[in-house]
Formats: sequence, C-alpha cells, structure tokens
Amino acid sequence: MTFIQNFTGEQMASYFGYTIAVSDVNNDGMDDILIGAPLFMEREFESNPREVGQVYLYLQVNVLAFRNPQILAGTDIFGRFGSALAHLGDLNQDGYNDIAIGAPFAGKDQRGKVLIYNGNKNGLNAKASQILQGVWASQAVPSGFGFTLRGDSDIDKNDYPDSLEAFRVHQYILDSRPEFWSQFCLSDIDILCFMIV
Repeated sequence: MTFIQNFTGEQMASYFGYTIAVSDVNNDGMDDILIGAPLFMEREFESNPREVGQVYLYLQVNVLAFRNPQILAGTDIFGRFGSALAHLGDLNQDGYNDIAIGAPFAGKDQRGKVLIYNGNKNGLNAKASQILQGVWASQAVPSGFGFTLRGDSDIDKNDYPDSLEAFRVHQYILDSRPEFWSQFCLSDIDILCFMIV
C-alpha cells in the first residue's frame, strides 16, 4: 500500500472522517473530497461550546493537489451535521453536482434533517437550497432522519437523479423533478406519500 494523501481534522474528538464522499462538484473533471466531522464543537466562548458538526470540501486542483477546504457548518446543537454525505448528481440541471448532508438529530424534537447543497464553479453554495425535515418524532429515541443517505440513482427514469434517505426502520425515496418539488413515499404496511414544495 502506498501513502497518497493525508487530510487532518482541526479538532480532536470531532469524528473527522466519520463520513467521506467523492464528487466533482465544480465540474472541472477532477474528483473532489467531502469529509464529515459530525461532533465538531463551535466555540464561541470556551465555557460554552456548541456541538454543531462540520463538513469539509477539498477541491482537487491538480492530480492529488487540493485547495484549503471550504467548510460548511451545522446550525442545530447536537444535530450531528455531517453524519451522512451523498453525491446526488446534478439535481437542478445547472451543470454542477449537488450534495446531500445528513443531520439525523437536528430540528424539531430531533426528527432529523437532510440538507441539499448545490455545486458551482467554486465549490458548494454556502446556503442549502433545500432542507428536508423528518416528520415522525419518537418518544424514546430520536428518529434519525438523514442518518444514512444514498444518491445519484434515477429510480423513476425521468432523467433526474433521485435520493434515498433512511432512518431507523423507515426509508424515503426523494423523487426529483425539474419543477423543484419533491415527493416522499413511506412504504410500510400501507403507502403514505407527501409533497414538499
């Protein structure tokens, strides 16, 4: 085995490297690397750290040469932003690949969130274009919506990539369309579908 590259986290115990994804987000023909650190602590004051999680995007500028990372930070305390990463393909058909980032304990009642970030020539947009939120709350354990992600599959054959978000027992299929709305279906005993606009 040959050592090729080392990426080092900036904070001990942040779980830097817990998740890794590869995608050419800036459409330059070179693969870029995303690394999650879901336990990253934001330190406004030393006595008041906030665990928000971070994702680092390393753009490849030459063969095995990377820029300093673009950093995306979570906003929900204990949300575990960066617990899951997925290359989605080009959801909005602008020529740049898009990324999903899971924060399985974020949001109301820790129902979880999946944030969609669109690519551009400089990396990823700093603000999420869509925030999908879990709808079921658990009385004992957080639902974990966004705990695992899988993307870049065209399940319904409409020429737009779809995404799969899973949590605990249930799975959702995100059906992408050019009108920028998403339909989720939960298949359990019966079929339950709802739309996010």
